[in-house]
Amino acid sequence: MATSQKDDIELTLMLAAKRGELEDVEKLLAAGTSPLVDEDGNTAIAAAAAAGHHKVVKRLLDAGAEDLCVDGWTAGCKAAFWGQVAVLEVLIDKLGADLVASPSGTTMTPLLYACLKGHKECAKLLLDAVPTALTARDSYGRTAVMLAASGGKADMIKFLVTERGAPLDETSSDGKTALMWAVSAHQAAAVSALVQLGASLEGRTAPDPHAAIIPGKDNTKGETVHELVNSTGRDPTQRFVSAYLENYAKHLKASPGVPMAPMEPFPHKAADETDIFGAEDVPSGAPAPAKSSMLIEEVSSDADAVPPAEPPADLDTLD
Repeated sequence: MATSQKDDIELTLMLAAKRGELEDVEKLLAAGTSPLVDEDGNTAIAAAAAAGHHKVVKRLLDAGAEDLCVDGWTAGCKAAFWGQVAVLEVLIDKLGADLVASPSGTTMTPLLYACLKGHKECAKLLLDAVPTALTARDSYGRTAVMLAASGGKADMIKFLVTERGAPLDETSSDGKTALMWAVSAHQAAAVSALVQLGASLEGRTAPDPHAAIIPGKDNTKGETVHELVNSTGRDPTQRFVSAYLENYAKHLKASPGVPMAPMEPFPHKAADETDIFGAEDVPSGAPAPAKSSMLIEEVSSDADAVPPAEPPADLDTLD
């Protein structure tokens, strides 16, 4: 087998799939000695999907593997989270677009994961296959645009709104618009994209009955976008965003119907800087990308710089 004899771990179908070792997968399937699902319920197909091994995914599907939902994740969810377009193409071809795009039992659909992480090609593939996937919401009532805003994915926001007609000012279960989600997640690029598209400054979040009592503040009312951006005190990034939103409010009164200019670059960083560590999302078992130069930026809320070995079980605490 392709695996080194130095490995202390017994070779299983799960491990071979995760590593993308098609030859070993073939031998294990022929021997029938290793199951498609391990004792914890994890599937070999999901392990291969997360790492982008589309040939292994196809072989496992041909062998009868099912895209089971485990802890709220399907193989389609993991492929979308990690941006594995080729895997999604195989899954759609073998299982059908509806089953892949709208799996039962998941916390979020593959499209929502793709939008959160900014994987535009994955989102395009899923929406081309199932246009109604755009109406999906997660357990907090967040839409694809809201997830893209929370993840700071400006290009994804523009794609969803301008090319796919996604509503801009819908609210989640707690009353937040996409602009509010971007502000709460400290995602300045997303704020700028939403403002340029004409996002509304109106509305309030739902009242928080557990909020701290602050003299002079009415806790029976939720917060406006201005209150949200100014709630973090001396945060320099938020002060910069706050000034931009104040200018936007004046712009709406002075020049209604005219798009707002983009937010100016932060004084402390270059416009093309992307990642504090210069790292990219790489799931365990996937080939490592070429090294990139170290860059400096504020740390994003979804911790793109240090990806976990496997996607976390719950991504619903982004606020």
